[in-house]
Amino acid sequence: MFDNVLWLGQVVREDDQSESTVAMCRLNDAVVADPRVEAVMISVGDGLLLARKL
Repeated sequence: MFDNVLWLGQVVREDDQSESTVAMCRLNDAVVADPRVEAVMISVGDGLLLARKL
């Protein structure tokens, strides 16, 4: 479970290259790309990512 995955909308701003935003984008990308993982993002608050190993 990962909290704040929407990062106040910063994860969709290409001009935000801060260390924190880049790290959150990399986490989101890694979870989505991993075929061993099933994930769902719940738009509660600032985003909650639930992931489980298949």
